[in-house]
Amino acid sequence: MPNLYKKDIDNILIPIPSLEIQEKVAEILDKLTEYVTELQNELLLRNKQYNYYRNILLSEEYLTKKTLELCGEDALVEFKQLKDICKIVRGTRVTKKDLLSDGLYPVVSGGTGYMGYLNKYNGEENTITIAQYGMAGYVKWQNEKFWANDVCFCVNPIDNVNKKYLYYFLVKNQDYLYSISNRSAIPYSISRDRIYDIQIPIPPLEVQNYIASILDQFHTLTNDLTQGLPKEIELRQKQYEYYRELLLSFDSNKE
Repeated sequence: MPNLYKKDIDNILIPIPSLEIQEKVAEILDKLTEYVTELQNELLLRNKQYNYYRNILLSEEYLTKKTLELCGEDALVEFKQLKDICKIVRGTRVTKKDLLSDGLYPVVSGGTGYMGYLNKYNGEENTITIAQYGMAGYVKWQNEKFWANDVCFCVNPIDNVNKKYLYYFLVKNQDYLYSISNRSAIPYSISRDRIYDIQIPIPPLEVQNYIASILDQFHTLTNDLTQGLPKEIELRQKQYEYYRELLLSFDSNKE
């Protein structure tokens, strides 16, 4: 590993414009930095709000109230186990030697990111996945077709269950999913039966659709990398880097 010595630092040349220009450059970059920081703080606040309202919207009290409001007195919120409302399917094994650098479909395995890519898929877009090993219990929404590896579960709800409603319920209970995984061995693991035993409140489909629609809007604002605050932060960071390079690029040939 190469070493960095004091003499190397001492020999670095930096352009020194007039103090007036230095102050102007610093002022512009300070403003851009401040703006990015404000956006990051706003994102933190929005995430707290999202978690707060998600917990309220998925509470038994609110679901009962909304069911009465939208569906009348005869409608009920039922509590069911996941085994009664969905089918959990384990993926199919692929190894690192099977992966392609330019594959079309991401491989979902036991981590929070992708294992790699393939040119085939076994999972459809808009699917809930739960890691079986590694980050055992980790819940993720897959927006596109993907390959589910053999340490990944795909959760497929049956009729009269809104998939996004189920997803948000599972994310709300993410810590519980972690807690019921087997952490006595490495890697951590979670069994299909433990997931199947989880109870979930099931209001009428109309209420599920309503809840999912509201939470989708919050999720887009706080998590979507193509819209909302994350995209805005990314663009402002690139803007900052562009102007930093532009403002700090001085022509050494000019006097």
